[in-house]
Amino acid sequence: MLSSMSKDLMKAVISQSGTAFSVWGIDHSNETTRNTLKLALSFNCSTKTSEEVVNCLKKVDAYEITRRQHEFYEWHNDPVMPFRPVIERGIDGAFLPTHPSEILKSGKAAEIPFMTGITTEDGCSRSPGFFGNPEIIKDFNIDFNAAAPLVFLYHDTSSNPNYVTEKIKSYYFKNQTLTNSSFSKDALTKIFTDQYFLSGVNEAVQLHINFTKQPVYYYTFGYRGAISYSELYGDSSYNYGVCHTDELLYLFDPKGLFPNYEPTSTDRNITEILTTLWINFATTGNPTPVVDAIIPSKWKPARSENLEYYFIKNVTHVQMKEKLYWDRFQFWNSLPIN
Repeated sequence: MLSSMSKDLMKAVISQSGTAFSVWGIDHSNETTRNTLKLALSFNCSTKTSEEVVNCLKKVDAYEITRRQHEFYEWHNDPVMPFRPVIERGIDGAFLPTHPSEILKSGKAAEIPFMTGITTEDGCSRSPGFFGNPEIIKDFNIDFNAAAPLVFLYHDTSSNPNYVTEKIKSYYFKNQTLTNSSFSKDALTKIFTDQYFLSGVNEAVQLHINFTKQPVYYYTFGYRGAISYSELYGDSSYNYGVCHTDELLYLFDPKGLFPNYEPTSTDRNITEILTTLWINFATTGNPTPVVDAIIPSKWKPARSENLEYYFIKNVTHVQMKEKLYWDRFQFWNSLPIN
């Protein structure tokens, strides 16, 4: 919806747990270019021109390229995304010729209904991987000052990463070292939730409110059922909450990854709620054109800086709220991160 090449091909957009403003969504420092050249050299490609790089890499087996991803990690598996979308300024036919915020502010984005949101503990896409391996937690405590900017993705966007690291350790960990405790697991999950997901979604919602005329529907999914993707992310011994992609369990058949899954009656009811909301939005641009026994409360568009959202907690608790994790969101806004 942001590119002039594709914006006329859609009538509405659903963006779950990520937007163009997510910290991992755009390359801010030519890191992708540097990593691409490094990748090309590893396959003995000429790097004299971009055309030579592209033509050479096109001939390389995709599996061999993915096998090399570990070469771009600077600390364990971080930075987690060595290749991010780039802005191609001044290039004819570029898919993204300017920053997404500039596109929205200029009125060039598609004027269509927009739905986005997060799960309450989206950050457990990453935190279980830390606690499932004691060596990673040990190394993280030892290397925290150097590792945190890479892990939390402000290594290339902060003017003062050491200051940011100190603030994060104080705010979330109370200056304590990480242990195998529920406090540490919850704190790390909150950091990933806030930096990887909440901040970018909130920025997108606010910009769409300010610079588009179409409704913006913001949701938070807070239902944890009989299964969770956190079981697959490295530490199945702890309840990390409602994890990244957990809403997909109720939109698509999860039996491929969870072959023994038998949905509870509440799981089935949540499936009916989510599929009804998503189908309504896809067909009409409004997730609740009517309220009924399945969807008893109206999902209203976000309209103000309070960022009103639809909280889907369980079958009996579906309602409008505002200012999701507001103190944590304001904390990240206070940091010197671009």
